[in-house]
Amino acid sequence: MSIFSITILLLPFSKILVRIAEGIIKEDTAPQIAFLDERLFNTPSIAVGKCDTFANEMAQSAQSAVHLAIENYFDYKENNGHTVRELESRIDIYEDRLGTYLIKLSGSKNTQRDKRRIAKMLHSIGDWERISDYARDLTKSALEIKEKKLEISEQAKAELKTLSKAVAEIVSLTTDAFVHSDAGLATKVEPLEQVIDLLVAKCRENHILRLQDGVCTLEKGFVLADTLNSYERISDHCTNIAIAVLEEGKEEFSPHEYMQQVKSGDDPIFQKLFQEYQTCYLSEFPQVLMEE
Repeated sequence: MSIFSITILLLPFSKILVRIAEGIIKEDTAPQIAFLDERLFNTPSIAVGKCDTFANEMAQSAQSAVHLAIENYFDYKENNGHTVRELESRIDIYEDRLGTYLIKLSGSKNTQRDKRRIAKMLHSIGDWERISDYARDLTKSALEIKEKKLEISEQAKAELKTLSKAVAEIVSLTTDAFVHSDAGLATKVEPLEQVIDLLVAKCRENHILRLQDGVCTLEKGFVLADTLNSYERISDHCTNIAIAVLEEGKEEFSPHEYMQQVKSGDDPIFQKLFQEYQTCYLSEFPQVLMEE
């Protein structure tokens, strides 16, 4: 049978063949994490190093997704939205395959240092995946604003831009702390997270005031509520990752005791950083009560 005849026979199935081809290409371009080799369990330190590389790629992809979602929020562009969704899907693959591999790897004969590295990754990859989910949710909110032609008040925009800047910073801090296992950077995350909580609370309070004054509507309020929830949850997950970095650096570290200490005001480093972040970000929210 000639090539021409085969082509004619297959013509009715062209759409199906395209879908099959797209599936093959998608699988071929999936993250190389798909090829983590269990034979590396015979040399656990090399296996841990490979996992480190993939975990760092996962963290940096999540950072890129958040930054792009923030940039895209008030000026939605579909190509950027598509990139955020692609990053989120890619990070899902990382979490699934890297998590499974790390659990198996943890059963190998690992050094104490490698055990702490594995623990840091296992404690963090779920948080990176959730951060990327919230980046995707921010993109959904941005698309809703565009499609429904919602006019956000200038005051609300100004507040959200300040909050966005703080969230972008906490994600960058957390990513750098994670990738470099930098405890010094990790200690900066929780003070900023608590300032972000104050910013979110003030945004909600101001929205209610605008709602009562008729400046805002319930429809806009739903989008704002989703946005604030995404920002708040991103910063919460950053705290979880920072604690995992601090745990890696110390053989004996209690996350519970650490959080109790910073919240009680007994940590001078935390208090100094907290005050600095308040000065930086709360200047546009003068009605927020500063903590003693």
